Amino acid sequence: HIPLNRLILAFPEFLAAAPECTFTDCSHVEEPVCGVKMKLAAGEIDQFRYQSYLEIRDEIKCARSY
Repeated sequence: HIPLNRLILAFPEFLAAAPECTFTDCSHVEEPVCGVKMKLAAGEIDQFRYQSYLEIRDEIKCARSY
């Protein structure tokens, strides 16, 4: 059980990119300026890792609604 706001800790490459995000509470999904999405677009973050992040994030969000 990982809290949603701590999920990034399981993705060190995201953590390294996060300082480039405009918002300190960036979800790395919908924000207009996101360091993680910029590194993803540049090929510096693996698409599979990002997809895993999104899936786990959705699972956590769904579990919280129960």
